[in-house]
Amino acid sequence: MTEEQKAELHRLEKLTVTKLRDEAIQKYHDQLVGVHGMTKEEIISEVCKLQGIPYEETTHKIAKGIDKTKSKQQIKTIHTQLLEQGKSKRERQILRTKVKRLKRSLRRAA
Repeated sequence: MTEEQKAELHRLEKLTVTKLRDEAIQKYHDQLVGVHGMTKEEIISEVCKLQGIPYEETTHKIAKGIDKTKSKQQIKTIHTQLLEQGKSKRERQILRTKVKRLKRSLRRAA
């Protein structure tokens, strides 16, 4: 992949979905069909195919080494633990801190 292709791919990934759709429709209106129903990953993939840029699809579930689904599942289990009766004030505080840290890591990974 050349530097120009890397720069173009980076530019496409930084665009919002709306701007990416508009650009795809303007440039490739006759070659792309169903752009409004596509996700950002799908649009980037199709545009890269049309431009001849090699593109490796990634999912949104793993971002910077953090498994989002696993973290969200942990948050849910901690919330159910918080709702259980008989927890001391200190135990509830520890659980709330864990939730706070998990949410912070998810936001930073996005």
